[in-house]
Amino acid sequence: MKFALASYESRVRDMEYNIGQIEKALKSSKHADVVCFGEAFLQGFCAITSCYEEDMRIAVEQDGAIMAQIKQLTLQYGKALTLGYIEKSGRDFYSSYAVIDHGDIIHNYRRITKNWKEYEKTDEHYREGTNSNPFMFRGIELNIALCGNMWICPEKFRTNGILLWPVYVNFDLDDSEAHEYAKQSTIASDNALLVNSLSTNPLSRGGAFHFAHGTVKKQTILGSEDILLVDIA
Repeated sequence: MKFALASYESRVRDMEYNIGQIEKALKSSKHADVVCFGEAFLQGFCAITSCYEEDMRIAVEQDGAIMAQIKQLTLQYGKALTLGYIEKSGRDFYSSYAVIDHGDIIHNYRRITKNWKEYEKTDEHYREGTNSNPFMFRGIELNIALCGNMWICPEKFRTNGILLWPVYVNFDLDDSEAHEYAKQSTIASDNALLVNSLSTNPLSRGGAFHFAHGTVKKQTILGSEDILLVDIA
């Protein structure tokens, strides 16, 4: 399967722009089967305000109009996509990651660690998921770990297949940092795909990486929008 890791700019609370970025990546990834984005890409990582009423306007539902627009893009361009977003479910919020194929969400992972929010300020409506199990996607076993998951409880994301590791980090994933991430990924899988979003506020220089057996096999150049194409049988 050909994965396109889209290290693209995401703007905080500007979903119209970010959906445009999603479509741009789908157009640019002509030879990919699936296009992958970073953590909370849809609304931007810092979109959550910890004000409940404001966050109700920011978060989106799996079956809502905004997600329907994104689902339609997978039909329009004939590609699957994976996307981080702030999910609203009833009166609760999650930091979630959706796998969308043929117009449907076929898997929705909810981050199981609390570091996606200011947990000293938020109440019981800002929740974590409980499931971190691998699943089958187009004949390949896949598991998803969001950012700090792999530093807090990496053993919960073990898979015989591919680890997809969407992150948001606002420091440079330079050689030493990238190799630390590559080494950490081996706790879960020998094949890991990391994708980080770019942003200007706060500043993130992005980056996409293919880690194999604890080494950096392939990567993009930091600081500019790019797509890393990785073909894994």
